[in-house]
Amino acid sequence: MALFKLCDSIPDEERSIKFLQEHDLLPSTKICSNGHGMKMVVGKQIRWRCYVKECRKDVGIRVGTWFEGFKLPFRTAILFFYCWSRGLTSIEFCKHELEMNHNTTVDWCNYLREVCLFKEKGHRIKIDGKDVTEDAGETRSMMKEIESEWRRKNKNNAFEALLSDIKLFHCRNSKI
Repeated sequence: MALFKLCDSIPDEERSIKFLQEHDLLPSTKICSNGHGMKMVVGKQIRWRCYVKECRKDVGIRVGTWFEGFKLPFRTAILFFYCWSRGLTSIEFCKHELEMNHNTTVDWCNYLREVCLFKEKGHRIKIDGKDVTEDAGETRSMMKEIESEWRRKNKNNAFEALLSDIKLFHCRNSKI
């Protein structure tokens, strides 16, 4: 998918949520702690709400997902995923094009490198003659090497591969 086509397909948060649901990064349905079906409510905050009179539970849409704890708008996150998958994540680029600040850009680059580490360590790749192991995340340079290796392997479908890897990363880590 081309960047401008992606931008057109997610003009707002509501459509961005639908995009993430289509890629299984956000749930399409939710059950409250009492076992009732919940409905998504879009307003100032986007939440899941139970409308059973005796229950009335509600929960933020990010809770229990890869996005829990993150404040970045969903649209910006999707565009960042795309740009990151293409190597377009310099601090200046993200500041001007995605309106992300320095710390947020660095944090999100690190989150996605962690996804790459998770994906690549299952394949026992070698970087500079060393096996990549659980401790590979200790050095910044090794994380960048893993990122480069991931991009090389996924150059033909990087954005789709990244979405899939994030889903797998979240599924595995939420069961730990």
